[in-house]
Amino acid sequence: MNIEYVCSKISSVRWLHGEYLRRGGTTATADVQQQERFWMTGTNNSFGKNYLSIWSNLPNDTSDGLEAGNSLSGIFKVKGIADYWVPAPVLNIVNYDRRSVVVSLTNGDLLWLRFSREEGHFQLMGELTGRKGQGPLAGHHSTGHLVNDYHEVISCGLDGQLRYIDLQQSSAAGSRPAVTRSVRMTANSLHCIDKISPNEVIVGTTSGHLKLFDKRDGPGDKASLLVANDFAVITAVQRNSHLPHIVAAGNDHGLLYLWDLRQGGQRPMAPSAAHSAAITAIRYSATAPNLLFTGSLDGQLIRWNIGNDFELCSVEAIVDKSNPYPITALDIDAATSQLVFADDNEVLYLTKGEPQ
Repeated sequence: MNIEYVCSKISSVRWLHGEYLRRGGTTATADVQQQERFWMTGTNNSFGKNYLSIWSNLPNDTSDGLEAGNSLSGIFKVKGIADYWVPAPVLNIVNYDRRSVVVSLTNGDLLWLRFSREEGHFQLMGELTGRKGQGPLAGHHSTGHLVNDYHEVISCGLDGQLRYIDLQQSSAAGSRPAVTRSVRMTANSLHCIDKISPNEVIVGTTSGHLKLFDKRDGPGDKASLLVANDFAVITAVQRNSHLPHIVAAGNDHGLLYLWDLRQGGQRPMAPSAAHSAAITAIRYSATAPNLLFTGSLDGQLIRWNIGNDFELCSVEAIVDKSNPYPITALDIDAATSQLVFADDNEVLYLTKGEPQ
C-alpha cells in the first residue's frame, strides 16, 4: 500500500476518467499512458483554505522511454493542473462526464467544473449557490448528490428534500444550472443518496429510514418504499452494481445492513457490527458482487465477503483499530480495483489492487 502525507485534511475522493489527463508524447510512452490512473481530492481544512487537487499513480517526470512498473507506482500530485480553491470545505465529488465533475461544498454551493491537463487548470462551467440563505439551494445544505443523466443532478439535504437540478437549462441569459423540482422526503434530514435506476433514488434519513423515490410519481411527493433501520442515522448507502436490487447501508452506530428491494425492503442478512463508530463510506467491488468495503470514524477500513446466500464469509480489516484517525473518504477504481482513501491525519492511501 502506498501512503502519502498531503498536509491537508481530505474530505472527499473520486477516481476520474483519464482521457483529458494523460500526458502526451510519442508512441514510446504508450505503456506509461496505459498505466496512468487519476483521482481528485477535496479538502476540509479548518483554517478556511480549501481546494480540489488531481493526483496520479505515476510521477510527473516519467520519461518517454521508461516503462511504468510497480517500482514507480505511488501517489503523485499532477503538476500540470493547478489546484482549484473553493470558499468552503468540500463535501462530495461526483463524475459528470469524462472531463468534468460536480462538487458540493459545506456552505451549500454546487459547482460544475471541467478539467484538462492540456489547458492546465479547472474551468467553472456552472454554479448554484446556497450560502447565507440566498440562491436556488438556500436552506438545502446538500449532504450528498449524484449525476443521473447528461443534464440532471440530484441532491439530498439537511432540509429533508431532494433537489433535482438541470445543469444546462436554457434561459434568456443562456444555459445555466437551475433547480427544476424539490421533493420533501422527510420531516428531519437526509444524509446519503444513491441511484437505483434513472427514475429511482434511495436516501437515508436521520430517523434511520431508507426511502425510495420514483420521479415518475405525480404531485404529492411520497416514498414508494420505506424501511426502518433501528432508529439510527443512516450515514452511507450504496446499491450493489452487480445486483441492483441489493442495497447496503451503514449507520452512526457502525452497523452494516443489507436490504433486498425485491422483497419490499426485507433484510436478507442480520445487521453486522465490525465498526465501533459511524460508517462514513461504502463501496462495492468493481469485479466481485460479494465484496464490499466500508470506512468508519473508528479508523478502520474493512473488506466484507458476503456469500450468495447472504452468509457472512469473512470480515478483514485492511486498516485496523490501531489507526486512531477516522477514515474520511473512500473510492474504488472500476478498471484496476484499486482503493484510494484518506484519514483525518492528513494521509492519503492507495492500494496496489483490490485486497484479496
